[in-house]
Amino acid sequence: MHQKNVLVAGLIFLSLLANPIDQLVVGQNWPQWRGANYDSAADEAKLPEEFGLQKNLFWRVELPGPAGASPVVHGSRIFLTSQIGERDLGVVCVSTEGKMVWQHKFEKPNRSRRMDNANAASPSPVTDGKHVWAAMGTGELRCLTVEGELVWKFDIQNEFGKFKLLFGYASSPVLLNDRLYVVVVDGDMRSSETSEGKLICLNAKTGETEWVHSRKTNARAENLHSYASLTVWPDKGQDLLLVHGADYLTAHRAMDGKEVWRMGDLNGSGGKYNNALRFVSSPGIGGGRVIVPSAKNGPMVCLDPKQAKGNVSIDDDAVVWRLSKGTPDVATPVVYRDVVYVVTKKGLLAAHDLTDGRSLYRERLVADKHRSTPIVSDGKIFVVGRDGVVAIVKAGEKFKVLAKCELKEEATSSPAVADGVLYIRTWKAIYAFRKAPDD
Repeated sequence: MHQKNVLVAGLIFLSLLANPIDQLVVGQNWPQWRGANYDSAADEAKLPEEFGLQKNLFWRVELPGPAGASPVVHGSRIFLTSQIGERDLGVVCVSTEGKMVWQHKFEKPNRSRRMDNANAASPSPVTDGKHVWAAMGTGELRCLTVEGELVWKFDIQNEFGKFKLLFGYASSPVLLNDRLYVVVVDGDMRSSETSEGKLICLNAKTGETEWVHSRKTNARAENLHSYASLTVWPDKGQDLLLVHGADYLTAHRAMDGKEVWRMGDLNGSGGKYNNALRFVSSPGIGGGRVIVPSAKNGPMVCLDPKQAKGNVSIDDDAVVWRLSKGTPDVATPVVYRDVVYVVTKKGLLAAHDLTDGRSLYRERLVADKHRSTPIVSDGKIFVVGRDGVVAIVKAGEKFKVLAKCELKEEATSSPAVADGVLYIRTWKAIYAFRKAPDD
């Protein structure tokens, strides 16, 4: 072996001794909602094409209460925000071997259930393998160690005012370069004020506020409220935070919150303004593009963020294509190998060509409402219906259902993939599926 190669191999070996494998390989972790790269994709995982209560089930762990938040995974730990018991809220930690490790309760109780049985444990947590950060619909935000010990706590409503959202706060926090970002888009519908929200940056280690950006648009009525989560557009040190709500998608510098560009034209189809076109679905990213949803079968836009500047209009070069209808209402669009996948709230799966937006197919998966964002891995799309039916669809331009699994439990959270295991959270339990040795 060449002397240089021997040296490199030795350094790698020493590094492996000093660091656990799961700390080194990002692809083996699912540290936040939509995964490590914010794109709901994990190409390296080898997942079963068929699974169910009697097939490829690794384990099932009963949870202390229901929630729509998605699981996040790092190393040997899984973290979930959850209702705990009848009224409490908190963070639950489960091992990747299927054992309950700890529970940490927050102070404020859960609000009463509203539409689709949603509760205040809707935001998903985020972890770096040493700490876990979790927010609740009550405005409580906490940093814990992975052992469940409190590091700091913060109350969004105490610091920035009572939430005005009709259906509860649901945005998941984002961790980036030792900073924790949260967004609140909840303008007062009774006021003529144009300020509809705040982008907030906290020091992830201490919980101290580093900066706050006030976001303004000309939205009105229910559109002042947004239930979408932050999305990060990674760009070699020039990362952008994408805030979706109040009729606009806005991009902000992660370092200071300064707005770089904004895109509107998401409301007012046919010259008529829809007073109830509030955004729930978050932007999807992949293939160098941002897929911008709206709501209620409204428009969907494919954007090239590298071309975007200032106020982006329909005719701008940054707009790759625009569909007048067909947006998802709740689930976030997913981009995988130059195909955009969209799941509607009525259980339809639609596929579009990333380059020009042309329809590839539009097929029904489940005959029920749909809330979960799909994930893609190993050439498969995993779609979880609210009725607990999980559909596995072959990725590509042609529609092909590989298998369906019935968990027979209500589910509204998105799946997670880590180290070859598929995790699905229902309102009763969390499931782990993996290929059997002889599968």
